Amino acid sequence: MLDLDHTSISMLPNSLCSLISLQILHLQICRFLQVLPQGITQLSNLRCLSLRDTPLISVPRGISRLKFLNELKGFIVAGEQCSRDMQSGWQLDELEKLTQLRCLWLDKLENAAIQSSALAEKCYLKTLQLACTLPVGGSGHLPGEDDCRNIEETFEKLEPPQCLEYLFLLRYFGRRFPSWLENLSYLTYLILESCISCLFLPPLGQLQNLKCLRIIGAHSIVSIGPEFMGTIISGRSNLRPCFPKLEFLRIEEMPNWEEWSFLDQVPEKFFPSLLKIDIDDCPKLKALPDQLKHISSLEELYLSGLQGISKIENLTAHFEWIRIRYSSCEKLSNIPGVQHLSLVGCSALRCVENLDALQSLYLEDETVDHLPEWLPGFLNQHHNNDDMKLNFLCNMTVLQRCLLGGPDWHIIEKFSYIRAFTKDNTAFIEYQKQPYSYHTNL
Repeated sequence: MLDLDHTSISMLPNSLCSLISLQILHLQICRFLQVLPQGITQLSNLRCLSLRDTPLISVPRGISRLKFLNELKGFIVAGEQCSRDMQSGWQLDELEKLTQLRCLWLDKLENAAIQSSALAEKCYLKTLQLACTLPVGGSGHLPGEDDCRNIEETFEKLEPPQCLEYLFLLRYFGRRFPSWLENLSYLTYLILESCISCLFLPPLGQLQNLKCLRIIGAHSIVSIGPEFMGTIISGRSNLRPCFPKLEFLRIEEMPNWEEWSFLDQVPEKFFPSLLKIDIDDCPKLKALPDQLKHISSLEELYLSGLQGISKIENLTAHFEWIRIRYSSCEKLSNIPGVQHLSLVGCSALRCVENLDALQSLYLEDETVDHLPEWLPGFLNQHHNNDDMKLNFLCNMTVLQRCLLGGPDWHIIEKFSYIRAFTKDNTAFIEYQKQPYSYHTNL
């Protein structure tokens, strides 16, 4: 094994190419390395070649000679066929003889010229990354019609084998996802990142083995509806469960996403195994789906940067954690099963009620000079204050109000335990009701 990851190497010595017994070569994130030596294709026993995030501009023809490769990360796709020994990238047809591949990462797929499927016969392939380079202008400018159509045709011909388990689509800029995406029956992990032109998510709900789904930076999506579930409108009562094994769902950086809905019928068939939902940086989302209240398996809910949601209520799952950060939410109500609640930068919150199982509360907001106005009312209607703990990051003004005998002491003394502190942790109050203890450095 030769590991040169993260090094400042700018050139590989020719002697490297004489290491015919070498099986693993790591050249990831070598930011000064631009050329692979021509003789590297003579390393006939190589099993792993990793070139991820190394800015190569010249590579040798003949990568197909490395017939024992089972891991190839950073396969740079070239455009038109080149007759020279050195070229800017490789043709996809050079993958044909690499029949042992288990893991393959393809880069710069916007350059690809595909006549037939390049991946369908890779019967051992488990992990696949398909990545483009966004057109000039980056994610702030959408590609033109010709660019979108060409990349759609390219990806349609990149159908992977059914045995695939992990799939990453990065910077794909077609308007629609490839049709094969909904048919990968063994897929367990899927990331769709920076697919900036896609108008709708693919119908993924019938991927029977999918456990983890992350959707990042789909800037053109306004609505996620029943089509995402992969359901057929007719014959609803005969539907198979949607996302039957999905455990983790994360959706982030969706600046134009406004609506999220499921079918109203057979809600018990949605997400029967879901444990955690993360929604981050989706400022226009107006509401969580009503059907979330039927997902009894949920254990964690993380919501951050949601400026369009005014209330979160009527969730029946037995949550271990709910975390809300930098939200404009005004009402948090009727979530009787939540055990731990974290609120960071939620100064708009006015009402918190009916969290009957709550055991601990974490609050963080340095921008206000008083306790949350909802806190006294919440404590008055909560029946288990003797078992509830409070951790509270605040500014010095609020901390001084919470001192023993201070104007807010009568509120926080109802907790079984409190720790209030400033961000730099130079000032603090720590209090425990039973057995009694009180400490502060103020």
